[in-house]
Amino acid sequence: MGKSIKTFVDIGVSNLFVFEEDVKKLRLKFNKEVGRIRIVNYKQVPTLGVAQGLGMQLGDFQGKESIRGQGARERK
Repeated sequence: MGKSIKTFVDIGVSNLFVFEEDVKKLRLKFNKEVGRIRIVNYKQVPTLGVAQGLGMQLGDFQGKESIRGQGARERK
């Protein structure tokens, strides 16, 4: 059985991201596809890899998605 969490989802994005502390809480397993992303109006931050084929449910939607891990939350 998976874990149930409450989160904010931007359905207009091309990729899904989760912060490092949430990766640890959810015990997600990532491949080693490490890189960097640029946050809007901010600097580049490291990515931790990709967890592929995660089952998820958002309202009536059920499916599998890939999620990229993002480095720790950084303040401006």
